[in-house]
Amino acid sequence: MKKLLFLALLWAMSLNTLAQPGDNPLKVGFDHHLGAQVPLDLVLRNERGQDVTVKELLNNKPVLLVLGYYECPMLCHKVQDGLVEGLTESKMRVGKEFRILTVSVDPEETSQLAAAKRESYLKAYPYPVGQRDWPFLVGKPEALDTLQTVVGFRSAKLKDQISHPAGMIVLTPSGKVSSYLQGLRFPALSLEQAIEKASREEEGSFLQPVLLLCYQYDPTTGKYSLAVYRLVQLLGCATVLLMMAAIFFWLRRERRQRA
Repeated sequence: MKKLLFLALLWAMSLNTLAQPGDNPLKVGFDHHLGAQVPLDLVLRNERGQDVTVKELLNNKPVLLVLGYYECPMLCHKVQDGLVEGLTESKMRVGKEFRILTVSVDPEETSQLAAAKRESYLKAYPYPVGQRDWPFLVGKPEALDTLQTVVGFRSAKLKDQISHPAGMIVLTPSGKVSSYLQGLRFPALSLEQAIEKASREEEGSFLQPVLLLCYQYDPTTGKYSLAVYRLVQLLGCATVLLMMAAIFFWLRRERRQRA
């Protein structure tokens, strides 16, 4: 039994190593603040240099909130590329069913830089987008700190770079946190389901992103199919957890009997 426990622990550790490629000494990441209200009077500045409130930015539509910074050397570009790819495959259109807010968490970045980044990123999106439907924003330190704290976005300044998590926050039309989409790829299905749920002022579940991992998009058919290899990975993780739980309860019962 001890050998079985040892093997199970080794398997679990290997899965954890694969899932997390590096240490996180700065403790950056997402804290899931589902239902948290973003202050509607919070002021940011768009790429035209105009001050706008969160209420004006929402405009009674669900929002994909993308936090990062414009001079990010790699991660932010990957997130934006993954978002544009998912949006292109989606049946939903920016400005019709939802809006996007891209916000720099670096208070030193300017609206001029935001304008240049907006022009660059939107070239990859094949559909017309109104300025109000996908603004690129900057802000003062107090406003940016408040926004990050409310939505649970933990970043850290490190010399001339900012370490931060990859993903986005989905807001309801009233400005509440509905769900989180984490990673670098955002399949159209996950975007659409998150937007639809947010439009109903509902909160997502922690299980939904896991279930969506089991599906993959087929560009030749325009449909989603079950990704068997991903399902096997998830079932393997579940098996390890069940084995460890069973071994734990068996050992505890054995100790009680000896006592």
